Amino acid sequence: MRGEIEAHDKLCRSAHLAAAKTLEKGWPEYLRSLAAMLHYADHTEANLRDVQGYVANIYNVVTADGRVSSKELTRLLEGASSSTPC
Repeated sequence: MRGEIEAHDKLCRSAHLAAAKTLEKGWPEYLRSLAAMLHYADHTEANLRDVQGYVANIYNVVTADGRVSSKELTRLLEGASSSTPC
């Protein structure tokens, strides 16, 4: 099903780009810039979800026994400050 949706999306993007090329006046470049921004946003969202899962994992580990030692607190804070999961 995902493949069918992706194929349909590609067909729609191609139709919109063809229409933009017909109109000219900067529309093809504008459409490409929007697609590039969407691509960037999709990757950024995926990265944020990865980091969110990473920090949630650390949180679950350090709070499992109901107490958080200073060492565990440091681990949690370092994990939350990290820009990428280890």
